[in-house]
Order: sequence, then C-alpha cells, then structure tokens
Amino acid sequence: MNPEIEIISTENLTVRAYIKFYLNGIRYREYNGNRIGKEIHPNREKNLEARNKALRALRLEIQTALENNYFFKPRIVETVNENKPSKQEVPKSNTLCISAREHLRIALQKKLASNLTAKYKKSLNTTHDQFVKFLTSEELTGSITDLKPSRIDEFLASYSHSNTYYMSKRTELSVLFAIISRHANIQLNIIKQTDRKRIKAKLHTIYEKARLKEILDYLKAHHYNLYLCCLLTYGAFLRPHKEVRMLTKGHFKKDTTEIHLSGDENKGGKVRIVPVSPFLRKELLPLLLKIDEDINIFSGSIHPHNGYYFGTAWSRTWMHSKDVKIKKNETIYSFRHTAAVDVYRRTKDIHVLQQLMGHSDMIVTLNYLRGLGEINLERLKEVMPEF
Repeated sequence: MNPEIEIISTENLTVRAYIKFYLNGIRYREYNGNRIGKEIHPNREKNLEARNKALRALRLEIQTALENNYFFKPRIVETVNENKPSKQEVPKSNTLCISAREHLRIALQKKLASNLTAKYKKSLNTTHDQFVKFLTSEELTGSITDLKPSRIDEFLASYSHSNTYYMSKRTELSVLFAIISRHANIQLNIIKQTDRKRIKAKLHTIYEKARLKEILDYLKAHHYNLYLCCLLTYGAFLRPHKEVRMLTKGHFKKDTTEIHLSGDENKGGKVRIVPVSPFLRKELLPLLLKIDEDINIFSGSIHPHNGYYFGTAWSRTWMHSKDVKIKKNETIYSFRHTAAVDVYRRTKDIHVLQQLMGHSDMIVTLNYLRGLGEINLERLKEVMPEF
C-alpha cells in the first residue's frame, strides 16, 4: 500500500517547505530530491510559484521512487510512538531498498545532470552501460555491497590493452560508486582495491615565436575561423572546444577589452573574466561590429557549431597542407600552453597565471607548469630552507 504523501509549505519563503509521509511507521521529511537522485531543490527557489511547482515535482518523483522501490532510507530516522517522535538507528542492511542496477542508474542520472562536457557525459554513459552488461542478473538484482573487487578487476581487464583506457574506465566507475556511497550513506571502497596503472602524460608542444607566427599566418589565409579560435586560445587563455566555440558578441564587454563567461560556460564552474590582448581586440573589432549580441562569432547565427568543429577543422587543414606541416603533439591547446609559458617566464607570478587560465586551485597551475617543463620540483627541493 502506497503511503499518503503531503506537501508541507507556508507563504513564507524563509520557512523551509518539505514533503512528508509515513512508511512502516517511520516519518520522512524530504526537503529535496537528493535521496532519489533528482536535482530538485524547492527551497532554493526565489518565489512561491516556483517553489510550489518544484514541491509538486518532488512529490511526484518520491511517489514514483516508492512505487518502484528505489527510495533511499536514511541511516537515522524519526519514529512515531504515542505521538512522541524519537530517533532510532536503522540497521545497515536496511539502509537501502534498491538493487545494484538501480543504484548505478540513479548515480549516472545524477552525474549527467551536472555541468559536464558532452564528451565526458557520453563516455560516462558508455562505461555505465558496459558495466551493467558485464554484471550477472544475480549481481544486478542483488545488493551493491555484495560486489567483489575481483569482479571489478575482471571488468577492467577487458580494457587493459592501454593504461590510459584502463584508468579512464576505472575513474568513471569510481565516480559512480562515489555518488552511491555519498547518497546511500554506505562505504564502498571496492574501486580503490583495484590496481592503478601509470599513464604517461601527453604534452602539447610549446610553439616558439617564429613557429607560432608561421602557423597563425597559414591558418589566417586558409581557415579564418580556426585562426580566430587559436588566437583566442592564445590571447585570452580560453579553452577551444567549449569556451571559444560558444562565444557570442555579448560575451565581449567594456569596449571589447574583456570576455565575461558565466559559471556554466567554463570548466571552473565560476564566473570568469579575462582581459583581451590588444592584438586580439584589433582582430575582433571588425567582426563584432557586423553582428548582434546573441550571434555566435564563428557560425554567424544564434546556434554554435558542434563540439567537434574545431578538432575536425584542425585535422583536415593540416591533412591538405603542402606548405606547412604540423609536428607531433602540436595542437590547438599548444596555443594556450604557449601563452601560459610566456606569461610565467615574464612574470614568475603563478597567482597571476592561475587567474588568467581560470584554474580553481593553484596546485593545478603548478602541476600544469611542471608538466610543461617550466617548474622542476626536484630543483625546488634543493633550495628549500634549512634549520
């Protein structure tokens, strides 16, 4: 018998609203969709109409979760005993009432709702489907905690022909299991018990000044959009396949001296403002004067090119080039790396470089420079203070 599910709310937005119901004598109050893997947060809404709409959506999702037996039960809950609530601990074996298949499905759904690149979402979805197909029907209908590390090893062994491929699959599985652990309130260290494989980092070659000019001159004459992309990657430290590709006239502010990106428009997830180099501004101004605010600067319409546009253009351009040939590891990202090295060599200021590159943590910038050969940690150890 399905429980009666109520919406408890007031006209006051400062008082949190929630969904209430009783299940097996236990009272539940759900303020959001975390337990069922849904990004529904009524109490974050700015007005009553929006909050009430979100509450109705949450009630429907909880009802569906209960009907299909994949509602997450909390470890500590309130019970009703003679109208006096008291706390009791639910045994660990009863913490969840869903199968391993449902755990994985909900974890994938929750992760795909995050701000991720289309390429990563596709890869994560593929790994999920491959893992589900690998598991037996007994494992899929059983408890997620019953899976053994040896089974994960068997799955990963299919991808061990490449250390990079192996670690990619291992990392994506780890993401799904981490979400399950967090939201189901259980410890799942199964992935950590599998072997790690060392990956040899792929470095993007840094362009010397003469080489930089040679490539840009060729691109300007043979593929202007690609030329402009590389110029933005170099002159504004933008990542080409999302940040650059999605640019409209409206992103350029203060007489085209700054580019403003919102949190969902860049990898860091925060508002990002980058200065526009004078040589880049000079190149952009004639183009921006011809288009409206919401027009993409590459496609000339409100719709940007697809996510593979610049990668495909790069490959095809050099495939047919007779005058200039691209060397191994010379990529579009080489322009961003070249700019980073140029700034660091001139300023020796890692904090400035961190801000320009949009890194969320200075450790990322340090690792970046070390990977490019600009910082040698062993050399730094030699000059550490002594006592």
